[in-house]
Amino acid sequence: MSYDLMVFDPVTAPRDRTEFLAWYRQQMEDAGEGSATTPALSAWYRDMCRTFLDMGSAELDASDDAGPYLTDYSTVSPHMIYAAFA
Repeated sequence: MSYDLMVFDPVTAPRDRTEFLAWYRQQMEDAGEGSATTPALSAWYRDMCRTFLDMGSAELDASDDAGPYLTDYSTVSPHMIYAAFA
């Protein structure tokens, strides 16, 4: 079983459902490898990586045993991080 999680900056996201969905689609289009994000989201990512290792990290050696905590932080945009937990 896997779980997906989207964390976003609430200041930048619209509160209206239709506007939020349009904003979400734009965030997905703007996402890219190594995209810059807000300081708060960067801090969240660093804190999460202490337990839930980033499977795309250059620091993660193939021989490392990450156990059940290996996570794919696949989408990073200026105001959103998307994570998939295996």
